[in-house]
Amino acid sequence: MKWKSFVVESQSFDLSHLDGFDHRFIQVAENGSPERQYRTWIKFSHHCFTEDIKPEDDSVLIYPSQTDVRTFNFRRWELSKHLPDIIKNLMSRHISHTEHQNFLTIEIIDQNNQQFEYNIFFEVRRATNDKRLHLVVSSAFPRDEDRISSRPKPNKVRFSTILFNVQHNKPIKPKR
Repeated sequence: MKWKSFVVESQSFDLSHLDGFDHRFIQVAENGSPERQYRTWIKFSHHCFTEDIKPEDDSVLIYPSQTDVRTFNFRRWELSKHLPDIIKNLMSRHISHTEHQNFLTIEIIDQNNQQFEYNIFFEVRRATNDKRLHLVVSSAFPRDEDRISSRPKPNKVRFSTILFNVQHNKPIKPKR
């Protein structure tokens, strides 16, 4: 999947950093387990750079999508530039299993001497037509301090467990 730039009043916002790509996650051999490699196709949803429409939104910012109508969000777009690197490093990150059968990782971003949570929700599925796994970043957004209480409870799971279980069609049981 290739994203076209979003143009607002003759200013172009490049989205090519969110083009889909292949990545190989490597689980190192440890405790008698062999090294495992997981070839994965990674793609990003438009929810990584858009948000729900608000009544006061300018119609010029409506992002055209086949699935839902949303507004281009400049802050989400700027933060989305971090996503490919964050996703490539999921093996070393803290991951939580949410109640909605997807997963969450949180990046702490320091911007303008202010730290905040950048919440990244993703799903991992088996591909139907090849041996790759598919990882879809379904949403990514900064969580405002007044919404910290709505963050899903941390049900930790190792990313290597997610990959192994999805590849072998096994359920993923979060640690409680």
